[in-house]
Amino acid sequence: MRVIQQRPQAIKEHWPSFFSAFFLCLIALVCLAMTCGLALHHPISPFWSLLVMVALLCLSAWQSRFVWWLAPALLPLAGLAPWTGWITFDEFDLVVLALATGAYARLGLAALRGTPKPHHDGLHGGGYAMFVPAVLFFSASVLVAMFRGFEDAGGFSFSWFQGYHEPLNSLRLAKSFFLALLLWPVWQAAHREAPIKASNQISAGLVVGLTAACLAALWERLAFTGLLNFSTDYRTTALFWEMHVGGAALDGFLALTVPFALRELLVARSPLRWAVQAGVVALAAYTCLTTFSRGVYLALPVGLLVCWFLQRKQAATSQTTATLKNVAPRLWPRLGLILFVVLAAVWMFPFSGYRGLLALLGAVGLLMLLAPRLRGLSKSQWRWAGIWGLIASGVSTLMFLGLGKGAYFAYGLMACVTAGLLVATGLKKTSPGGAVSLAQLSPALGSWFGVVLSMVWIAWHWGDSPAALNSIWVAMALLVLLALAGSWLQSANNPWPLDLRSQLGTLGVMTLLAGTVAVFVGGAYMGGRFSTGQQDINGRLEHWQLALRALTDPTDTLLGKGHGRFPASLYFAGPKNERVGDYRLVEELARDNEPRANRFVRLSAGNHIMGWGQLLRLSQHIEVPQGALNVALDVRTRDPVVLYFEVCEKHLLYSVNCVGKKTEVKPAVDDSRGSTWQRVSTDLVGDTQPNGGTWYTPRNIVFSFALETGGKVVDIDQISLQDQRGTDLLLNGDFSQELRAWLFSSDRHHMPWHIKSMFMHVFFDQGLVGLTLWLSLSVAALWRVSIGSARQHPLAPPIAGALLGFAVVGLFDSLLDVPRLGMLFYLLVLLGLTLRPAPPSITESK
Repeated sequence: MRVIQQRPQAIKEHWPSFFSAFFLCLIALVCLAMTCGLALHHPISPFWSLLVMVALLCLSAWQSRFVWWLAPALLPLAGLAPWTGWITFDEFDLVVLALATGAYARLGLAALRGTPKPHHDGLHGGGYAMFVPAVLFFSASVLVAMFRGFEDAGGFSFSWFQGYHEPLNSLRLAKSFFLALLLWPVWQAAHREAPIKASNQISAGLVVGLTAACLAALWERLAFTGLLNFSTDYRTTALFWEMHVGGAALDGFLALTVPFALRELLVARSPLRWAVQAGVVALAAYTCLTTFSRGVYLALPVGLLVCWFLQRKQAATSQTTATLKNVAPRLWPRLGLILFVVLAAVWMFPFSGYRGLLALLGAVGLLMLLAPRLRGLSKSQWRWAGIWGLIASGVSTLMFLGLGKGAYFAYGLMACVTAGLLVATGLKKTSPGGAVSLAQLSPALGSWFGVVLSMVWIAWHWGDSPAALNSIWVAMALLVLLALAGSWLQSANNPWPLDLRSQLGTLGVMTLLAGTVAVFVGGAYMGGRFSTGQQDINGRLEHWQLALRALTDPTDTLLGKGHGRFPASLYFAGPKNERVGDYRLVEELARDNEPRANRFVRLSAGNHIMGWGQLLRLSQHIEVPQGALNVALDVRTRDPVVLYFEVCEKHLLYSVNCVGKKTEVKPAVDDSRGSTWQRVSTDLVGDTQPNGGTWYTPRNIVFSFALETGGKVVDIDQISLQDQRGTDLLLNGDFSQELRAWLFSSDRHHMPWHIKSMFMHVFFDQGLVGLTLWLSLSVAALWRVSIGSARQHPLAPPIAGALLGFAVVGLFDSLLDVPRLGMLFYLLVLLGLTLRPAPPSITESK
């Protein structure tokens, strides 16, 4: 009887666990179904897609850490639209759904077993419950905007290859928030289980993703422009295919992830880890420079300064690190030296180029290593240093005069001697009391004089006497700086940081700022962009006014036009002479002798056309062609039109080494049916045949076709591209598999595709209600991680820097019309809303 009485009580006690397990497993099953459905319809390889997704599912079911390593790391890579033709869905959806399937299955099984959830004081509690209703209300606003988008597009219809004017574009943009919402409970569970590990894992995952994006950008620059070419009209896109109609996908991703790279650099303990993180930061700095984005140039300093300040503020409260008060005096000499390098770079670069600039940075870097050892240097040591300096200068001059490239050899020799002698003294030793011997420090200082003189010879070799005269002033300033440092350090209480990490960090900042100077001074393209700033702002204002005029009734203002409806709304509501081209997959009754309905592409040209770069193209990646190329296709048109065909080496927007042909097509008329199909064939011509680049910098080969006659419409079918082997290089040329392998692009006319403001984007899509909720969540998250209750959490500084930098970029770019980017932004907002104040042990670094 007692057992019977206890059984209902046991069921009652375990009922919450059973309910939680059922709910979590149900979510896992829904995610599994969606994963399988997408993978089995993958345009390239359903089998391999399903296999990779199963592997990701198993990894996340085994260890939750794989969710936070893989999801951010794969974000900039998992998008193959140029090869698949997918726009509404992409590979990153598969990645998130597969990882979520495994994670929810793991949580469901844990709840079924009744595994107790670990609790850490101060990390969780009811403090963030107040934000849950706001998140639910915003979820409702996103759903309303999505269904309003369906309605505005003429009603819901499904296709795997819809474009930006069709109904599923609303789902494409709405999914970003729901994917973030899907991962939010997984993060909460991982953070409860192991807060330190969860925080470190997501930070490391974001840095890995940043590294992947930067390596892609580095390959792009190497392949198409060269690393140091800052004058070409070429903006880096990395692997963000969403920039096929312009936009700022890479800019926003950098703004969200670079603060986490800074965080990893600041908390790194081992020299190897610090060196790796410093390399990532340097790579990210180069990528930021090559975006040529004024938004990035403003957002990154703001975001990084906020992250650095909050990180230092956290360190000031720790008993294991120095306080800001003790650190501040050491900042002033570094800031002064950084300012000197910037001014010297502005003075030298126009005459001495990159070689002179690198020589300057090397001399300043060696000076930073010498400076702490000047304290206590005797007069005798200074005299011997002068003697050694005369010897080094003589050797440098003889090498410059006697060898063809003697300036570089002299600089390398003097720099190696200086560095070697400094290593011999011991980089962590100080000089008071004779700790550094006369035989080591005096020659090191003397050879540094040779480095400075060799810098002048390099300038002379590169830019002749004007460059040499220009660099002499910088050399004299370096010697004055050395003298001032020597006298100042005699009376100062050793204010210069002795540790190599601080000195390398300072040199890194100098290099970044000097590179920025080189971009502005030596790159005509960036200078031109800044010279048109006021004109661009006026253009943005006019563009926003056009967008507001498309909100035709009070309901649009209150609830928004609907997700993804801006391109279509501007197409119909904007000026007719500014309309861009469009394309549609059309299905009609079978043509003669064909057993099935015929599919073809209906291509319309814009009215704005002012050059080849503004044409709307349909493109496909192909293998490297062999020999002459011939295009053949079926065409149907009611008016005379000009079709344009090209095969180019092309990454996404910019073409090189092209062969192409313009072909005039006149209508073919059948008395009984009007305009009818006709076969057109033409050979592509050009001076340079695309060859795919080199093995270490391969270039994609892309075939494109476009309609060049403004305001006209043409039907395209049965298109083929053959080289001299007779091989058809195109896939799905008959469009029987819809738009598989085809992707459209507008290389240089981007305004009609983006509202060009993240805040205006939210207002247009979700109205005043959605914008109010979005601002409330974003500001609340930023407040909590900057000056609110979560400011002591280890992730608070980089999240604050990321959100603020993202907002700065978003002032003049849409950003949230890139689903991958929107997902990451919303995930960081949700994390910012729910991070709890961490105990001191949590704030300790790895």
